[in-house]
Amino acid sequence: MNLKLINSNIFSGKEESIILTIDGSRKGMEGNLTREFANNFPEKWKEIESTINYPLSLGKIFPFVSLDDFKYKYILIASTLNHTESLEIRSLETVIMNSLSNCLEFISGKKVKSVSCVLMKGGWRLNPLNAFLAMSNAIEKNMNILDDLDINIYFNNEEEYLKISSFARSIGW
Repeated sequence: MNLKLINSNIFSGKEESIILTIDGSRKGMEGNLTREFANNFPEKWKEIESTINYPLSLGKIFPFVSLDDFKYKYILIASTLNHTESLEIRSLETVIMNSLSNCLEFISGKKVKSVSCVLMKGGWRLNPLNAFLAMSNAIEKNMNILDDLDINIYFNNEEEYLKISSFARSIGW
């Protein structure tokens, strides 16, 4: 398993799978990355969105397999956002850990070599360090099934990227 932190637009990468976040309570409650995906790939997003079984509980995922030659073979929809209720920080960290764990468990059996995502902050509700810790806990929990998987976390904010990169190195990533 190889974890990389990348300061670039996530859609510039070459990964074969991507994790997008939503509020699974109902259709139309996407996170910023998912909205950007929908703007960049409107037909694919319509196809994906029409197959999601709402409601999707917090921490659960909806795996979408692209059967055409689309950029991403696996598009994993993670329910990490909660617009209708307020969660304690610890509960939101658990949601992030469970969502990422579910994504990693799904792709572990699919011979996937790479997955891209952004720092899962629960719609800005978690500070970046707590978000990274929640994600790294999920990765550590699943280390035994990840083998040759490249996990690439993208940042569009250089200051946040530098802060998390430094922190990640300090804890052994």
